[in-house]
Amino acid sequence: MASPSTMRAERPRGSRTRYRTFVLSVAILHLLCATGSAGDVRALVDQAFKAVDRGDAESETARKREAYEAAVHDAEDAVRLEESNAEAHYALFCGLGRLTEMRGPLGRMLGLSRLRSELDRTLALNPRHSEALAAKGEMLLRLPRLLGGDAEEAERYLRQSLVYDPTFWRARVLLVQALL
Repeated sequence: MASPSTMRAERPRGSRTRYRTFVLSVAILHLLCATGSAGDVRALVDQAFKAVDRGDAESETARKREAYEAAVHDAEDAVRLEESNAEAHYALFCGLGRLTEMRGPLGRMLGLSRLRSELDRTLALNPRHSEALAAKGEMLLRLPRLLGGDAEEAERYLRQSLVYDPTFWRARVLLVQALL
């Protein structure tokens, strides 16, 4: 049986250099793809938000669902390309949220965990995201206490949202509801 030092000597000359070259090439390719994907991510996020808007404008349930599913698909692709993009996570939250609202009570409860995680990830990446802060406040306001609803916490998120965007009318309306 050959010893490790003998086996190393028997390896064809240059294989280590070829391996290092291969690894370096893969790393460079990965960096080039990551750098080139910023525009793709922005385009996917924009598509996702447009799909949510299309769904909101639809009156037919099947078309609403199609638009929201397209939004989720585009946002998931954006998150896959750039996991650290807060706007991609927020777009995913919006699409999932609209789909979740279309479900029955059990479906809503089952979708709640993923909604929370996408919203929390958005805020972890960008704690000053006023729309996400307002969405968190609205979620806490609308949920029953048994499922994590908390009007006082909702009020804090809504006030924080208005700190970062004082003109955000939706947060103002929700804050009034929280105070009533």
